[in-house]
Amino acid sequence: MNAVYSKNFMKTYIELKRKIYFKELNKQAKTKFISSICEEIGANRKYVIKLLNGSIKRGNGKKGRTKKYTEAAEKLFIDLWKRLNNKCPEYIHSDIENILKDLSQVRHIEPEEYELVEKMSISTMNRILRKYGLKSPRRRNKRSGSNNIFKEVPCKNAELELPSVIGEVQIDTVQMCGDSSTGSSWWIHNAVERLTQWDVCMPVWNRNGYDTKEVISKTVNQMPFEVYEIHSDSGCEFMNHYVLDYMNEQDILFTRSRIAKKNDNARVEQKNSSLVRCFFGYQRLDQEELKDLLWKYCYMISLYNNLFCPCKRLISREQKNELRKTKKKYDTPKTPLERVKETGEGFPKRIKHYETLKSKLNRFHLLEQIKLLKKRIYKEQERIRKGKIISQQNPKKIEN
Repeated sequence: MNAVYSKNFMKTYIELKRKIYFKELNKQAKTKFISSICEEIGANRKYVIKLLNGSIKRGNGKKGRTKKYTEAAEKLFIDLWKRLNNKCPEYIHSDIENILKDLSQVRHIEPEEYELVEKMSISTMNRILRKYGLKSPRRRNKRSGSNNIFKEVPCKNAELELPSVIGEVQIDTVQMCGDSSTGSSWWIHNAVERLTQWDVCMPVWNRNGYDTKEVISKTVNQMPFEVYEIHSDSGCEFMNHYVLDYMNEQDILFTRSRIAKKNDNARVEQKNSSLVRCFFGYQRLDQEELKDLLWKYCYMISLYNNLFCPCKRLISREQKNELRKTKKKYDTPKTPLERVKETGEGFPKRIKHYETLKSKLNRFHLLEQIKLLKKRIYKEQERIRKGKIISQQNPKKIEN
């Protein structure tokens, strides 16, 4: 007999049957008793035994506390997450108070939603993203090169030891070539300091040796601390006498990675994805006239990253077993500016300058300006391309 019973009925029914079941001492009697219950409620024998033993409790099956965060609070967090370019919840959580203050200046936020999002844990933020099928994109970049100056530049793994002193910088270039790497195009020179993760990116046209040297010089002058070592890959833009002579003049230790070993320069390779590709994308930039706009765009990106983006730093790395599995520990997320101040070895005037900028800027307004400038760059590129096509189709006639 397969009947449908209410939850309350089943609860009282099982309690009564359980009392009878444990009073029956004979094993054969227990077997018949279980069989009768199976016929009455139409359940499996093993399931009935578990009910009688108390290992299964009939009910709604839900565990833990009731739902705390409203749908409006979840939508507010998703809007915040999208405005921050799909930032990792751990970094958002470390600076959630200031982020919500900045967001409240951009859009209206209900007090209840404000409080709920402010109290959200990292696991809750991740759970909300999974609920709506959202996640941060993961990308990889590929780039390497070589030439005949290798013997003059020491080769090493820059990530073999954890950073302990400020001033060790890793550099790399990312090509804005779109689907084809042929022809002239813009490259983005990216420089990251290992201890504080201070990042400076600048545009380079065709990454020739001289222009790359000039960009490295400007990068060093822009950083709020003294640079004592620069580590690059084995690309031809770095392995030339322009760059090598500059390093010797400035008394900066210049080292390079092993060929085809990207992990030797891992810090800047990560930033190539999370910073350069995140803001530039994969579209082609091949008009030299975009120089001023690209310089401004790179400056705004670097400013946003160094003043408003918290980042983690690896504290320790231990090998767990013979299978070479490692256990990594990270510190609390902090912005690069906060990390520079903590070291106490930065240039006071430059640090004060960046602190003043941070107090005047709103991260969401800055992000909006970055997005608008990006659209302007690609519109300007299309205008320049069309102008060149028209001039080629209708060349000016030179009168003799």
